[in-house]
Amino acid sequence: MSTKNFEWGPQAKALHVQLQHPISKFAGNFRWSADVWPDEDDLSKKETWEGTSTHVLACQGRFVHMVMHGKMDDSDWEGNHIFGLGPDGVSIQEVSFNKYGTFATATSKGVVSGNSFAVYGSTTEPSRGIEPYRTIYTVLNDNEIEIEIFMTSPAGRESKAKHLKLTRV
Repeated sequence: MSTKNFEWGPQAKALHVQLQHPISKFAGNFRWSADVWPDEDDLSKKETWEGTSTHVLACQGRFVHMVMHGKMDDSDWEGNHIFGLGPDGVSIQEVSFNKYGTFATATSKGVVSGNSFAVYGSTTEPSRGIEPYRTIYTVLNDNEIEIEIFMTSPAGRESKAKHLKLTRV
């Protein structure tokens, strides 16, 4: 069979892009630590949370399901986070939820650079209502991932709310 005139179909091209995307590096088991600033008006009050997470690739590597366990405010915490490539193979779509009902959905404006991408969305916080946020995911190397989350206050001021460092175990 000759491959001289062989043309990759759209699905094969999309799969190639997906396997090269930083999302593919999220699979595995991780330990994480997070610096958290719960009061956007007083950044001197920092908390440190720690835990573990399991990340499973789904939908032919297009999505990652992160199940995170840890301590938050001295209480056990579990969160689910699902994110992945949109139908165009470039944009990022995500949904997050936890046992308290905090829920977030977002669609990004695309990949920021080779190993980083940003997601813009909003979350519903029980005490504050709907809040816009921005998350930057960076694959530092094969074993480390950094996640930075910025929240926007009702007054329109953005501040860093969380900084997570995930290390593969």
